[in-house]
Amino acid sequence: GGISLGHAIGATGARLLTSLSYQLNQKEKKYGVASLCIGGGLGLAMLLERPQQKKNSRFYQMSPEERLASLLNEGQISADTKKEFENTALSSQIANHMIENQISETEVPMGVGLHLTVDETDYLVPMATEEPSVIAALSNGAKIAQGFKTVNQQRLMRGQIVFYDVADPESLIDKLQVREAEIFQQAELSYPSIVKRGGGLRDLQYRAFDESFISVDFLVDVKDAMGANIVNA
Repeated sequence: GGISLGHAIGATGARLLTSLSYQLNQKEKKYGVASLCIGGGLGLAMLLERPQQKKNSRFYQMSPEERLASLLNEGQISADTKKEFENTALSSQIANHMIENQISETEVPMGVGLHLTVDETDYLVPMATEEPSVIAALSNGAKIAQGFKTVNQQRLMRGQIVFYDVADPESLIDKLQVREAEIFQQAELSYPSIVKRGGGLRDLQYRAFDESFISVDFLVDVKDAMGANIVNA
């Protein structure tokens, strides 16, 4: 298919080409012709061809729609299955960024856990699970416990660097302790955003499990984050 676009009164060649390019993309046409009357029996015309987008050949690089089409073409799923997989609540843009090779979504039953009292406040706990007895176990356990008290001392996540086959553990620990200031500085540089929020590396601890197995523990204040990415960084 193609598009033919003539000029409007007062239109310029640049506006014609811009409009034609936009229409080619919107209509997903391959060819378009733009024509402009100059006057005196003269005119200009230009043929535009919309470049074909290069298809991703690797499955993980495809969009969810392309993955479903690929599975259908390979006979891995039927047309009915493809149609069912396309019926989702989340948009493909959101779901595709949550997991790898995303093609659809699934639902699990949601129940509510009862009798949970924390710091003298009663809570109802929504729980989504496909496994029987989980919600009942939580409700019964909370009822038997008759409430919980919490104590929040420090929100620190522990990350480890483990050294094994260490010839002289005490010497290694001494060398690390001497360079602790440098280690703290590098920790701030590696994740400056958490430092701006008042978090970051708080302490270093050294544990010797045997004569050749040493663990260096990094205690990190991750603030409101879960902390896995921060500690890894």
